[in-house]
Amino acid sequence: MYSNRVLGVKNLSVCLRKMSTTCDLLEIFQKSVESVQPATLLENQISVTESHLVVRNEYHALGKRCHVIGFGKAVKDMALKMESILGEKMQRAVVTVPIGIFRERKPSTRIEFIEGAKNNLPDKLSMGGALRIKELVQTLAEDDMLIVLVSGGGSALLPLPIPPITLQEKHDLIKQLARKGNNLMAATAASAAAISKGYQSKVVSTCIQGDVICIAKSYAMLTALLARRLAGDKNNTDLEKFLKDFENRHIILDGLKEEIMKLKDNLCLIFAGEPTVVVAGTGKGGRNQQLALNFAVELTEHDIPKSVKISFLSCGTDGIDGPTDAAGAISPTNIGSDWKKYAQECLDNNDAYRFFQKWDSGANLVKIGHTGTNVMDIHVLIVEHYQ
Repeated sequence: MYSNRVLGVKNLSVCLRKMSTTCDLLEIFQKSVESVQPATLLENQISVTESHLVVRNEYHALGKRCHVIGFGKAVKDMALKMESILGEKMQRAVVTVPIGIFRERKPSTRIEFIEGAKNNLPDKLSMGGALRIKELVQTLAEDDMLIVLVSGGGSALLPLPIPPITLQEKHDLIKQLARKGNNLMAATAASAAAISKGYQSKVVSTCIQGDVICIAKSYAMLTALLARRLAGDKNNTDLEKFLKDFENRHIILDGLKEEIMKLKDNLCLIFAGEPTVVVAGTGKGGRNQQLALNFAVELTEHDIPKSVKISFLSCGTDGIDGPTDAAGAISPTNIGSDWKKYAQECLDNNDAYRFFQKWDSGANLVKIGHTGTNVMDIHVLIVEHYQ
């Protein structure tokens, strides 16, 4: 069962009032996030002796003094774990982390945490953190050890532009670029969670890339093919043609065809990667919400047998999708013509968040807050047949 800290009261209430597949989607995603928590990964790879730091069986002399710096969405727990491992051997630590990553009060620690980079963009707070890190590094002696912790999102948390470039210019440039356009472990954990829920499951790809519109079309076509097979249509010619086309556009792992051929009652497919969105509008959202909504619209172009239920989730493992408070969303797979028209308007304006706020009072938004990790996005597709 999910705690309020992990999924939030709103998503817990969703589990109580919606069918179990919604809860399964959330738990499968949560397991993928848990599998790549940085503290666990560090604990399994790093230890310390009286005189050495041991990293993956390689010994490094600790030196006279040991310091830690870090920057990125996942470094909070990395830094806390390093403090636990080093103990009194750690002299000083300065780490920059995203604003709002501490859900409650900061833990008791000797680490200097500096929050910044609102909306994953460099700002005065994160530049202040960069200056503090620079100050620490400039005090190092030749026989000191410096441990550097880096994760995704680090560039926005360590901005120190060289004059004449200003912080505002760097902020604006990164924002413009963003508007234009450990993976297997997380995907495997998601698949294992699906199997534990009774689903036939397969990790299809950990390299999904490209525009979300094209990806949504591919997912919808695959979903329609699976739905027809579950309902009794065993046309292997269509299957061969689709898989060849799908593989040309997306990197897929071995065994998808075999998994589909033995399809019986249900199938859970796991995809992972980092699609892109070309932002042309002025709305609010992120690539996961955009993909989930695009999928819902694309699915209306296919005839899905009434005996088949479709469920789809797209979420970022860092817990934050674009400049929003959601990690992503669960697709509404039964939208009528009026909702479809509104959905397309929101997509055209890159305003998927507004759509999901209105659909079922926001119940399909997945809000888990900063997760402390950042590897990729997870897409979970469940296709079920009911007799």
